[in-house]
Amino acid sequence: MPSTPPSDDPDKDLWFVPAPPGDSAPTDPPWPMAQPKPAFEVGNWLKAESRLGRELARAAATVARLDERLRGQASGLAERLALQEVAEQLWAQGNWIDPERLALYRFSRLSTLQDAQYLSQADWAVRRMLSTHTPTDGLAAFLGRHETALDGLEDIGKRPVGAEFGKLETDWFDLQKQSAAAHPITRAAIGFFGWRAFGLSDPGAVLEPMAAISGIGTVEHRGSLSFLPVALGDRYIFTQGGSTDQRLQHWFDATENGALRCLLHLDRLDDWQTLAIRKTRDLSGKTPPALIDAVLQAPLVCAEQVSRMIGVSKVSAHRNLTLFANRGLLREVTGKSRYRYWTAKI
Repeated sequence: MPSTPPSDDPDKDLWFVPAPPGDSAPTDPPWPMAQPKPAFEVGNWLKAESRLGRELARAAATVARLDERLRGQASGLAERLALQEVAEQLWAQGNWIDPERLALYRFSRLSTLQDAQYLSQADWAVRRMLSTHTPTDGLAAFLGRHETALDGLEDIGKRPVGAEFGKLETDWFDLQKQSAAAHPITRAAIGFFGWRAFGLSDPGAVLEPMAAISGIGTVEHRGSLSFLPVALGDRYIFTQGGSTDQRLQHWFDATENGALRCLLHLDRLDDWQTLAIRKTRDLSGKTPPALIDAVLQAPLVCAEQVSRMIGVSKVSAHRNLTLFANRGLLREVTGKSRYRYWTAKI
């Protein structure tokens, strides 16, 4: 078989040498790279706010009514509402725990092994929503996390840690700066959905981002109303899709409906107070009216707590609690004969 004659060009047979630029094919590397899209576009939300002025005005007006209603009232009223809001947030996460069980955990740490973790998270969320502590000092401190570094053993899909969390934290705070001109309720929505977009918590988490944005949405009402009752208005708001306009409109509607639901609950407490005064009019002494005030000040009461609040003996407190329950004013929530707790029957 005749051999191929040697080429005059010494580089012709070097197949591994890249061809000159003019001879390259479109499929040859390096390939063009698409510019990555930002994880969250604040500008779209600001434009959506300008198109939803009527819905925002309704939500803001209803939140202002709730704030005015709570102004100067006992802190127990706000705690009642926070317990209900956090219970709805838990349900949105897939964990159904009613407000009374959460209140029992807060007062007596009563829980089962199965729900202890969720109750502990919910208790943390209630404390954050009722306090003036905001995540301005850093998200790690706000969430109670300890700084750690990546060790290569992290599970895919879990929350970020270390330097990755620090970078996302910076991005989230940048959202707050970019949305500074927006209404606080809009800024709260941006904070929540931005938190979700950056993956700062486990997928599907609601308690942590809602606690983080609670102070943002109520910055105009600090000292009376310290959280937005969004979940009370629509617990499915956290999983609804759609365009930015649709998601923001759902947020405004849920905020308005949640505030209305809170106002309705306060109306029921007022009705209960009127009924309790009427049903205990025949009782003498200062204990019955003082007990009515004590029940309004706390979501749950026990005999020992009442004895401290109104200055009577524990035996007298227990006797009056039982009397109120027999007259249909209180409901015992533990179902036990000892360490019993009561709440207003509304």
